[in-house]
Amino acid sequence: MSDKASRVAEDIETRTGVESLLGWIKREALTEIKHADNWQDLHQVLARHGLEIKERSNGFVLVANIGVAVKASSVDRSLSKGNITQRLGAFVPSDNSGQSSQQNAKQYQPKPLQNRIDTSKLYARYQQEQNDSARQRTNQWVMLRYTRDQLIERAKREAKLKRNIIKSIKAGRLAKKVLYATAHQQFKTTIEVIRNDYQKAYQHYKASHSRMGWLDWLTKEAKNGNAEALAVLRSRRVGQFKGNQVSAKPSNDKPNGYSRDGFIKDSSVESITKIGTVTYKAGSTTIRDDGERLIVLPDTTQDALVDILQVAMKKYGSHLAINGTASFRHEIAQAAVQNQMRVTFDDKPLEQYRQQLMKQHALSRAQSADQKRSTTSNTRRSL
Repeated sequence: MSDKASRVAEDIETRTGVESLLGWIKREALTEIKHADNWQDLHQVLARHGLEIKERSNGFVLVANIGVAVKASSVDRSLSKGNITQRLGAFVPSDNSGQSSQQNAKQYQPKPLQNRIDTSKLYARYQQEQNDSARQRTNQWVMLRYTRDQLIERAKREAKLKRNIIKSIKAGRLAKKVLYATAHQQFKTTIEVIRNDYQKAYQHYKASHSRMGWLDWLTKEAKNGNAEALAVLRSRRVGQFKGNQVSAKPSNDKPNGYSRDGFIKDSSVESITKIGTVTYKAGSTTIRDDGERLIVLPDTTQDALVDILQVAMKKYGSHLAINGTASFRHEIAQAAVQNQMRVTFDDKPLEQYRQQLMKQHALSRAQSADQKRSTTSNTRRSL
């Protein structure tokens, strides 16, 4: 199995979120294809998977029953024309005898990659919307072309009428020549305007009804508040996030401010990535929320840390888990103490540091209050 082919399939599927034909063949049919001893056996294996092999240019392509094709050598190097003919002999096309009635055990159908969430209903809705959009686009194009052609025909009739009028008037040959040239230039200008307007309208409808990829559709749905779409995006995350973050234990009860879709109520969502990281505003601070944690960028200001802590408390409660660099953890604790926030930390050393800061802060305030009282007392005695 070619590592390069595996990387290509993974890249396609990562970008689209949909199982590719290349990846599907590698997973579902490649082993059987490799074990075929002759062309007849190979055609039978392919038929059982709803596939057909065809000569194309200097190689072979594998064509699925829905018409999608992939270069055979991109699936595996053993399927290059040189390698496969060396193993099976000169290419023998399928005669389809006995195969047309054979029920395919497996067939390729583009669908979301398997994960822990059932996406069948969402994907069916996505496909329906894309089909509806395609029909609307086709209808709009038909109407646009009809309108364009009607306007051009009217312009031609008007130009012909002008020529007839010029022909009937009594004027010198030179004068008529000038009038004909003027009418022709007006006709050309009108046609150009009609065609430019058509192109602008065509591009507008093309953009507004263009086919949307599965992941793009999910992000649109998630931004509109679809919690299921957001969950599907977040299920695509691989590995653990290692940057600065504020989170809570999964067992923590979520406060009333935490909505079912993972957003803070009344928050203004700015964007959602294809792995479900939501960006929204909290005051003047931009919050990045991947559903399990608030992600804190390096060099975040103290004021922004306060905003992030307030959002975290509203979302997770008052007992928080802080992960990241040592300086970040200390800055979070300092921000909490300086702003007298009723929060505790899951990490014992960090919580001890916070309590130590609290004592220092309380002592500093007490000393400041004593100094103020002493100054006031001295002022009164001097009076």
